[in-house]
Amino acid sequence: MIKIKQILRMLTCLFLFTFTITFTFSMADANVLTLSDEELSSHFIIKFGSASLLTITDVSGLGVEFSATDINLYESAYKLGVSDEYPVSDLAGGTGLHDANFTEYDSYEMFFENIGTTEVNVSLFMNTGFTGTSGISYADTFWGGSWVTISPDETQMATLDFNSAETWGAEDELDEAWQYTNGTWNPIFRLDQVTNIGFQVIPASGTSADLIVSAVPIPSALLLFSSGILGLLSFRKKISL
Repeated sequence: MIKIKQILRMLTCLFLFTFTITFTFSMADANVLTLSDEELSSHFIIKFGSASLLTITDVSGLGVEFSATDINLYESAYKLGVSDEYPVSDLAGGTGLHDANFTEYDSYEMFFENIGTTEVNVSLFMNTGFTGTSGISYADTFWGGSWVTISPDETQMATLDFNSAETWGAEDELDEAWQYTNGTWNPIFRLDQVTNIGFQVIPASGTSADLIVSAVPIPSALLLFSSGILGLLSFRKKISL
């Protein structure tokens, strides 16, 4: 009976190790963009909507707290958008002119922990297209990810998939292939001209939101975890000898 339990434990450890390795390399292949605490705490400001108070605090450990009270009505919802606006900081992970080239990434992902008392809805977004005297006036396009509903004391991951994003502002593009209808989901273009990157929040009820926003774990951290699982497996083998 003892040997059966030991075998089951070993198989469980082996499964966890295999799953972690597979997930790690799938993340590495995906080229995920995620933002650091330094980027969130030092470069994020209100992009659209308004609130009577927005405090941004770099908390102990991983994550930055965004606390907003009295969020005002914006586009028929109590919505607030916060972001790193043009020119995007080099801390965001871009390269090239204005640190705006994000073509090496396939998606943008962040974790959100709801430390408030009511549900909140969260979505990631970015804008692409240089405008003004050095660009073209019609180029600005807004791209949004799927909305995620987060209950109090719950943590969820939000994703902006660069191959399928909700599109606004592309109908006036000169290239007919890029003249996407507002509100449809399409591949993001001009990823070498990212002018804004952030997230938007809508409280499910009330006008306040309190979130801790943090980066998605990088593959190296997952590899460290998988190494620990492998060590545990080896330790159990030694015990059984």
